[in-house]
Amino acid sequence: MTDVKSQPAQAPQAPNGTPANGVAILEKNIAENVLERIRVFEETGSINIPKNYSAANALRVGWLILQETKTSDKRPVLDVCTKPSIANALLKMIILGLNPAKRQCSFVAYGNELTCQREYQGTVAIAKRHGVKNVSGCAVFKEDVFEFITLPKTGYHQVTKHEQSLSSIEAGIVVGAYATKEYEDGSSVTLVMAFSQIKKAWMQGAAKGDSPAHRNFPDEMAIKTVKNRLLKPDVNSSDDSDLFIDDEDIPTREDQKMADVKHRIAENGNKTSVGFAESEVVENIPKKEDPIIQKTPAQAEPVLAGPDF
Repeated sequence: MTDVKSQPAQAPQAPNGTPANGVAILEKNIAENVLERIRVFEETGSINIPKNYSAANALRVGWLILQETKTSDKRPVLDVCTKPSIANALLKMIILGLNPAKRQCSFVAYGNELTCQREYQGTVAIAKRHGVKNVSGCAVFKEDVFEFITLPKTGYHQVTKHEQSLSSIEAGIVVGAYATKEYEDGSSVTLVMAFSQIKKAWMQGAAKGDSPAHRNFPDEMAIKTVKNRLLKPDVNSSDDSDLFIDDEDIPTREDQKMADVKHRIAENGNKTSVGFAESEVVENIPKKEDPIIQKTPAQAEPVLAGPDF
């Protein structure tokens, strides 16, 4: 009778193809370091975590999403990105009180550096924490009767007349949009943008205004863009504004691909193993007065809308 040698049991695999126990260890190390840094920040008064926001729960959600997130060349970000950049991205998410499950932020890799980018929903959430009670918007179609004035002291606008009909909406030719934000004290501010301005903003985003949403729902995407610009001053004047990547500094999809290519060239050109000490993770994250997110090299063109606009 022939003996059959037993094969060693294979370790369970995580969604990205790496051993599940390796992912679990990585998660534990990074999560513990991030939570410890948050604790230190809170004790020193460097940050104020939003009320009703659980850092531990946010970390769990963020980590689940990271396991499914890939680079532009379809590689798992947990395999490619450095541990400090992963920790910094998760730390920024928590400090800003954003929830990736609600699409308030997203994780994007540039080369081997992971970043946390604020999305439109995150902009609204932050603005509402800092005095904005409500924000609404409306598209303007070609056959609408639309009149507005510009307020000389602020440069903002006041809509004096807007009449729509089913025929103007049915024609679907968007010529502009406007948005109004209301504050807790009862005051309000309105911004009007022509469609040519809106399209220029779209051209700075990753989709270049050519996503299915832009093509099929230009009115809704136009409203979204105007709201984003209207809320920008509220976000940039908030307590944690030094942690925000300003709209002008958000890299495009081309920047992401270029960063990935440069990383692959460097990775393939240097096969020497470089060690990484666990103690380096989030050890050098500066305090609130020093932005933890560094600007990317690509800053040639101003980006007026978020990466998803």
